[in-house]
Amino acid sequence: MRPARPRLGEPVGTRAELRSDTVLEAVSVDAPGWAATDTEFAELLQVALHGGSLADAQLYRTRWTDVEVVGSDLANLVLRESIWSRVALERCRATGLMLAGCRIADLTVVDTVAELANWRQARVRRAAFTGCRLSGADFGDAELESVTFDRCDLTDARFAGARLSSVRFVGCTMTGLTGVASLAGARIEPVNLAELAGQLAGALGIELVVKNDA
Repeated sequence: MRPARPRLGEPVGTRAELRSDTVLEAVSVDAPGWAATDTEFAELLQVALHGGSLADAQLYRTRWTDVEVVGSDLANLVLRESIWSRVALERCRATGLMLAGCRIADLTVVDTVAELANWRQARVRRAAFTGCRLSGADFGDAELESVTFDRCDLTDARFAGARLSSVRFVGCTMTGLTGVASLAGARIEPVNLAELAGQLAGALGIELVVKNDA
């Protein structure tokens, strides 16, 4: 099942400040200057963000519903105990993004760099990652349901303890991926099975024998 896209409607505002205990609704903001913001209990509803920065921001118990983020800097953005619903990220820089323990539904991520992103113990339902760089991303102990990784770089990504249901990997790079035992039930292309042969053998207690031609 494909994730639902944000329902934006017609924006009624173009300026907004991200503060604690506020609701931003029906706004389209160009180049928001929200880097290093520290807020709690804020809500974004039908918000479109273009460019700008949320880098190094700390957001506690925020709720994003129907939010589109295009070309923004989200590096090291930290969200704690937060909820995302119908959120789309496109062409963003999200290295080190932290969504550990968050609840996420209907997420679309396209052409985004999210290396070393932290998804530990997150609950992710209906998500599609397309053309993304996710090397070193940590999905440990996360719950992933109806999630597709399409042409993504998952080099050295971690899935130890993750619980997967209806998860597909299509045309991905999976070299060095760890926690392969947690991929049980996922749909993976044959070419990726060759990349994961060593890890799969280790998880099953199989010793690989290299033939010596000498």
